Amino acid sequence: MKKKLRAVVVGGGFGGMQAAQSIANLGLDTLLIDRNNYNTFVPLLYQVAAAQLEPEKIAYPLRTIVRRSENLRFLMAEVNHINFTDQLIETSEAAIPYDFLVLATGSQTQYLNVPGAEQYAFSMRNLHQAIAIRNHILHCFEKANAESDEFYRQKLLTFVIVGGGATGVEMAGTLVELKRVLLRDYPGLDFQQARIILVQSESALLPDLPSSLGRYTIRKLRHIGVEVQLQTRVTKVTPRSVHLQSGEIISTTTVIWTAGMEAARPRFSADVCTATKGKLVVQP
Repeated sequence: MKKKLRAVVVGGGFGGMQAAQSIANLGLDTLLIDRNNYNTFVPLLYQVAAAQLEPEKIAYPLRTIVRRSENLRFLMAEVNHINFTDQLIETSEAAIPYDFLVLATGSQTQYLNVPGAEQYAFSMRNLHQAIAIRNHILHCFEKANAESDEFYRQKLLTFVIVGGGATGVEMAGTLVELKRVLLRDYPGLDFQQARIILVQSESALLPDLPSSLGRYTIRKLRHIGVEVQLQTRVTKVTPRSVHLQSGEIISTTTVIWTAGMEAARPRFSADVCTATKGKLVVQP
């Protein structure tokens, strides 16, 4: 009996999930591997971060998708090593052979080599990070409500968003909505002190969309109280401040980094395969 070919897909995001379903529909024995057992609807992470949606509202169980196909299975595991020569994947749960391999490890935050950004700014690329932002923001309002020092209270109530793309714009607008909701919970807090600052290095917001939409967005955000700073670059992030290229230093305990993304390179070790003069060369 002819052996059934096996395909392994690493990564349960939109790309990995679609690839696994498509390959399984071709009749191959397909295994989907991810460290989490759910798919995250990434476009709505900002609503979780601003306490507008519960996390479970944007998390979809991967096993619910898997059970629809008799050729598709799921394994929750960390991939530690891939041996391309022997076509073997070593995971935290088992060693898995494969005939075809798809690496769909998604995207990650791009920090643009800004000192301190990766260490001290909040990223928003997965559900855990969005929940961390939400908890931090709510904690800032709690501390500000009990803080007697006006300077430190202002720092707690200053929220800086770096990056004027769709995610940054959505986050800024949703923080304004959160501020309005919290007015009822903290009647003794002066919400005039609460600042939401959107910093964009380019001359317009939403640079990938029509310029008219970018101009409208600037007017709308400023109208609802967001401080929009265009053509402003961040040069440094510290635990208590954001440094701008103009020399301005913004005192804050909250920096949310939405200034772009890049492909997430797999962090597991692997043999690197390259073609040299018609031969496949495997290098550690």
